[in-house]
Amino acid sequence: MMSFFCKATNTIITTTTTTASVSSTYKSSPSASMTLVTTPSPSPTCTSGSIRLVGGFNDNEGRVEVCINGAWGTVCDDDWGAPDAAVVCNQLGIDGISIARTNAYFGAGTGPINMDDVQCTGNEGFLVSCTYLSTHDCGHSEDAGVTCGVQPECNNTDIRLVGGSNDNEGRVEVCSNEVWGTVCDDEWSVSDAAVVCRQLGLGSNGIPYSNAYYGSGTGLIVMNDVRCDGTEEALINCQHTSYHNCDHTEDAGVRCIINSTSTSNCTYGSIRLVGGSNANEGRVEVCINGAWGTVCDDDWGASDAAVVCNQLGIDGTSFARTNAYFGAGTGPINMDNVQCTGNEGFLVNCTYSSTHDCGHSEDAGVTCGATPCNNSDIRLVGGSNDNEGRVEVCINGAWGTVCDDDWDNDDAAVVCRQLGLGTNGVSIGRAYYGQGNGSILMDNVNCTGTEKSLFQCAYTQIHDCSHHEDAGVKCVISGNSSSSISVTVSQTSTILNTASPSSTPIQGSCLSLNLPYTGCCNLSYSPACSSNGCYCDAIC
Repeated sequence: MMSFFCKATNTIITTTTTTASVSSTYKSSPSASMTLVTTPSPSPTCTSGSIRLVGGFNDNEGRVEVCINGAWGTVCDDDWGAPDAAVVCNQLGIDGISIARTNAYFGAGTGPINMDDVQCTGNEGFLVSCTYLSTHDCGHSEDAGVTCGVQPECNNTDIRLVGGSNDNEGRVEVCSNEVWGTVCDDEWSVSDAAVVCRQLGLGSNGIPYSNAYYGSGTGLIVMNDVRCDGTEEALINCQHTSYHNCDHTEDAGVRCIINSTSTSNCTYGSIRLVGGSNANEGRVEVCINGAWGTVCDDDWGASDAAVVCNQLGIDGTSFARTNAYFGAGTGPINMDNVQCTGNEGFLVNCTYSSTHDCGHSEDAGVTCGATPCNNSDIRLVGGSNDNEGRVEVCINGAWGTVCDDDWDNDDAAVVCRQLGLGTNGVSIGRAYYGQGNGSILMDNVNCTGTEKSLFQCAYTQIHDCSHHEDAGVKCVISGNSSSSISVTVSQTSTILNTASPSSTPIQGSCLSLNLPYTGCCNLSYSPACSSNGCYCDAIC
């Protein structure tokens, strides 16, 4: 038998993640020995299933990070709740109350997101024992967190008012899982406020406040879409959801009126006008439950305005104003969807809703005691003479403007005819004669040009306009037939002034002077002529 001695004369060590290979040139030798040099694989940075809390103020709170496949990663907050937080705290050996945190409450993490849609029962020993998805649709702005070891702050279902100037008002906070949380103002109403006050022993007259009127809270939002009928003894007994789409800018508040005869600053049902230029107009404010509040303009109309003015003892025509016409109010919005017949003695006798979906940009107002106009009258306002101006029409005894949608020379001709200013009218839009105020009474006016009154034309009273679209007209009396009429609407106005029938037309609306114009301009531009030639006013 032969024996060999192998001597490596050239050794190359190649390291991979699992093995080291040796490539050598060997010479035989009677005895053999060899030493392999290997580089071990990187060891995992953590043990699968381990968890840690990162970013908190102490060891008992923070962003939850879990080790999976040897790497730390965060947990998405989809479906993250109290049972999940309880498992985390139990796994870490921290006794006490656990609170689930969402929306990267302790800051956004980095690296992988290892878990999503976690659904624990609360009895698992490890977070990874819960049902979860290893795929996700999240970003780190949704990293889940927990606060462990919280000492009981309160007795479940207790409520309190925080941030008010006295014990009778404030942000509503509810005790859930022995910690305080806030209430979202979705569907928050007078009935809900009444239950809060009753539960606190402060009577049953409550004024609801929204939009964090008493400041934004912290921590959890524990109730949303609260719908009390007003008879419940505790807020927790009202219909509500624990899920929400709110933040703390929507925290609900309440003011309790202990004795409305002695502590309220107004009498129930009283109304006042605020922000007008005189005592006969202004934003409508109504006293309900001892506090002044505004009225939302949903369904606000002439009948409602009439009741307000009658209650105030102001005779004459009443106009309904919307969109915070007299400025936005503050405090509660006491009424919405007011629907009066017009015969009620008090506004609070009308049908209305005490809940609302409005902001103060929708505060309703009225103008009382106005001098009425005659229905179907029209006038021109804001022009340099009586023959031109913004078109205003009278409906229900009140002047209003016309939107310039579909506004053309046929409409202008009817306006001029109705005013006794001939039938030669130039239609002008975009509030050329200044923006009006009040109501926009007509839109999409479509005259044939032969009508004697603008009200005989087809039009709609529903509109999608604002006053920067107020329509105007320039009426040209026959005495001006020998001169070109130029109306500048944009920064430039081009006028074709020539005696040649073959002149190039100018795009725009041309003035008809009831003179022959055959061959003057391209017919698509509604040409106009006089004895001196063609006159086309470019109106952009």
